[in-house]
Amino acid sequence: MESTHHTYSFGANVLDLDRERLVHEEREVKLRPKSFACLKYLIEHRGRLVTKDELIQAVWPDSFVTDDSLVQCLRDVRRALGDDSQNFIKTVPRRGYLFDAEVIEQGLGTASAVYSEQVEAVRVLIETEKPEPDKGQDQPQNQKQTHLRSAIKLARGAKLAVLIAVGVGLASVLYFFFHRVVNPPNEAWVIKPLTSLSGDEEGATWSPDHTFIAYGHNSSGNMEIFVRSSSGGEQIRLTENAADDFLPRWSPDGQNLAFLSDRGSGTNIYLIPPLGGAERKLAETHIPYLERFDDAWSALGAVPWSTDGKELLFSRLQPTGEIAIWKINLVTTKETQLTFPTKGSDDLQAAWSFDGQSIAFSRRQAGLGRLWLLSSSGGEPHLLLGDQNDNGHLTWSADSVTWSTDSRRLVFVSTRTGPTSLWEIDLSSRRLRQLTTGPIDLDPVTARNGPLMYEELNHQTDLYSIHFEGSTEEQLTFHTRENFAPRFSPDGKKLVYQSNRTGSDEIWVLDLQKKVEQRLTNQPDSNVLPDWSPDGQEIVFLSKRDGGYRVWIMNADGSAPHCLSSRDIPLSGVSCTSLRNAPRWSPDGNKIGYLAPSKGATALWVISRNGQNAQPALVGALRFDWYRDSQHVIYSRVANDGSGTREIGVADLETGQTALLYRGPSSELTAARDGSAIAFMGGMSHFGEQLYVLRLFLPAAPGALPRATGEAQQVTHGRGKFHVHNGGCSPDGKGIAYTRIVDQGDIYMIENYH
Repeated sequence: MESTHHTYSFGANVLDLDRERLVHEEREVKLRPKSFACLKYLIEHRGRLVTKDELIQAVWPDSFVTDDSLVQCLRDVRRALGDDSQNFIKTVPRRGYLFDAEVIEQGLGTASAVYSEQVEAVRVLIETEKPEPDKGQDQPQNQKQTHLRSAIKLARGAKLAVLIAVGVGLASVLYFFFHRVVNPPNEAWVIKPLTSLSGDEEGATWSPDHTFIAYGHNSSGNMEIFVRSSSGGEQIRLTENAADDFLPRWSPDGQNLAFLSDRGSGTNIYLIPPLGGAERKLAETHIPYLERFDDAWSALGAVPWSTDGKELLFSRLQPTGEIAIWKINLVTTKETQLTFPTKGSDDLQAAWSFDGQSIAFSRRQAGLGRLWLLSSSGGEPHLLLGDQNDNGHLTWSADSVTWSTDSRRLVFVSTRTGPTSLWEIDLSSRRLRQLTTGPIDLDPVTARNGPLMYEELNHQTDLYSIHFEGSTEEQLTFHTRENFAPRFSPDGKKLVYQSNRTGSDEIWVLDLQKKVEQRLTNQPDSNVLPDWSPDGQEIVFLSKRDGGYRVWIMNADGSAPHCLSSRDIPLSGVSCTSLRNAPRWSPDGNKIGYLAPSKGATALWVISRNGQNAQPALVGALRFDWYRDSQHVIYSRVANDGSGTREIGVADLETGQTALLYRGPSSELTAARDGSAIAFMGGMSHFGEQLYVLRLFLPAAPGALPRATGEAQQVTHGRGKFHVHNGGCSPDGKGIAYTRIVDQGDIYMIENYH
């Protein structure tokens, strides 16, 4: 067996140039051809800065690609190398990349050569057969090849699995797999883009004859409803206001579009003619938009209309805190509750089958979405797909469940293989089939006798810091995965935050002086929303490692983690949408506060440092932070006048005294440690949220409360290009760390899906 082929060895990795494969810790790791080429070029030019333009020109010499393609390849490479800390490939901000490790050119050993022979036939099947470009497709050459290559990889998945089973003796393991999962038929999906606009287009719907599409687009900062021909052309704006208008759903007769919007009184359902005209309110979901963003975006399913167009399915928040499926008759306006979820469960994304016989929906419980079916004639729902994977309801917004046109299969969103991608389940055999490969594919929608449509999302999130005076900004992280909830250490030298760059949410620390990041947790379950103890020696956070989310504490170096609370804390979504649940350490270090349900409402709960005496302290609080001591808090609430307006106030938890500080759209509060200011997210639109700061007069007398010094001042200015999420004020109260998000999403269709 030949074992003298050309290789580069570095760390625990071997890059085999002749066989085009990567071995990490004596196991082969699959890399896409472009990712392999990126790594090869960086190694061959190690020890010097390689600019982005140089690397793009070397890897894509005959194609035009954006930085996103390069970033995705480098993310794949770093994941394969286990290089989260950038020990091998270092990012030089705004300049390029540097491969900074000792490399030895050598041949692979005999054992490794034997292993390579066992998998070589597999590699050839995946990577050597490249599709011929379809000159008739209306998309860039590199996009066509990317989509079709992914499809061909999937199409040959069954053959690939058989070869592995024979070559390495895994047939007994794969027997069970083949009875649960199958890949697409031996043909390539024809995937075409329907939109390619600047910004994010999502939540699309087909017209009844599938010649038009309607969708949400955040071109102006907030999300609005647009219509355009499915064959291209100019888009027509249907809505325009300060709130987000989203999830349009076309009626079967083509006369109406139902959509969702929170105009200040909760997320409501509206109707509008598809060519424009007067809107009318149809029903209320009672879901607060900014506080429960994920739930609001799941209140309408992919196909909420009945086949005759007389009834519409939707989700509604119940007084007990659960979300149930309802329907409204458009002729009589009668509303009927269809599901009765148990405590801690939410029913979302209800979709009618095209034959009108069944309703599919996602029931979320303990952070996971499971697929359920309900007869349209009534009765009890039954479980269709429930395992340890998230199926149908994920961390993203429009994650609909949709039916095949023959009503025999369901298409849904799942992370069961890692990336967020589309899957299909056959209702009779329960077999699964993967349709797309991600990394973030969302919102599948089918048309009657037409193609399948979905969104591909690029969700770039990084941490920034900004000074309130002068608005000087600095980017702190440079990753393609999510980074949220930054909090300054008491000495201002470090940030603690959450990131999912390793595949699951973990707690990380960034040394602001050395620019070095360190992971503190390493669990398969989610660890989120950290905060420092006042002395900087410990970190409090929420962890799901015992089933539900609970309050945990660990040392500042990640050692000695232990659970503090005994009750589960329900989180609505994760990442940006769960920031309101963040635990906060009181300034004196004696108490920890967090948000959880109480008496059918959200309440501020307080627990002692030793885990004793957990009890609700302020019912109705939507967000909170401690104010100077363990007796006072800043919090937001819904105004008592019935308007739905948000208010920010300060409360004395011992005396019950309160004072109003601000009235208007707001979310995600944080207070300066010296009490001189509070920062919050302003605006009615999630996609247009920006940071505001409100200066405060400190209380002059014992028992007095602070008051605002003037109007809130806007600190960040996304101007439709980005929106932000709050973090924490710097120790001196002069700045803040926050997350900046750039969303870029386009709508695609699988033309020959059947």
